[in-house]
Amino acid sequence: MYLEAVIVCVSYSDFLAHTLPLNKNHFNKLIVVTTPDDVETQKLCEYHHVQCLQTNVFYEDGASFNKAKGINAGLKLLKQSGWVLHLDSDMVLPPQFRDTLEPLQLDPTYVYGVDRLMCTSYNDWAAHLAKPHLTQEAG
Repeated sequence: MYLEAVIVCVSYSDFLAHTLPLNKNHFNKLIVVTTPDDVETQKLCEYHHVQCLQTNVFYEDGASFNKAKGINAGLKLLKQSGWVLHLDSDMVLPPQFRDTLEPLQLDPTYVYGVDRLMCTSYNDWAAHLAKPHLTQEAG
């Protein structure tokens, strides 16, 4: 299974610092889209050897922030020959995500979503890391 993903991260590098190292190994190719001014996000991508697209498309035509244009800019850099995911910079996929997905007979004409565990504060996130909640059955 060939998996690619786009993550838009503009001024959320504090979240991305936690999520990127946990998510990146699920994918054959991962693109993080940010602005030329978001140096912290760029540094994180460089550190984790993840491709980083720097663009100002978010603000074209006087937009305050057009996330969709950033997503589309990232999608253009992907092969799109398999499954493509869009993640927010504050989302973490389960550790067994890819292993769970591999045996499934997914229909390429469908759009799929995933359940998520919501952590509403840093303390909730730290508590989850210390005692993770089972999000799926092993195997």
